[in-house]
Amino acid sequence: MNEYGKGKLFVLTIPANFTDLYQMPEPALNAIRSYVMGDFPVRIEAPAKVSLFAYDNGSFIIESFRDEPAAVTLLVPQGSGVTNLVTGERLTEATGGQPPQDANARHGSGFKVEVQPHSYMVFTVK
Repeated sequence: MNEYGKGKLFVLTIPANFTDLYQMPEPALNAIRSYVMGDFPVRIEAPAKVSLFAYDNGSFIIESFRDEPAAVTLLVPQGSGVTNLVTGERLTEATGGQPPQDANARHGSGFKVEVQPHSYMVFTVK
């Protein structure tokens, strides 16, 4: 990473075989996500084959392409709340353990969810 003009230039070395990205350990994927998604209103910490689709109205979708359930931590700005738009349930912030491993301090609240195999969940952050 280096500053270039008014922005930052990131160089990411990836495998020649793109499917090898699915073999990367979760901490490595989370480190990449923290830089690439630093300005997003929400970020995830999750294993490979879990995707985030964020919209400009505060809504977002977590989708799993995995064959087994996936534990996902939703990272949002400190003091924000997360609501499941399908069930109307307001999530409770994760407590205990380590704080989210955020490269920038923007995301200070963490919410844990479990996404079922080959399914998705829809949320909003406020």
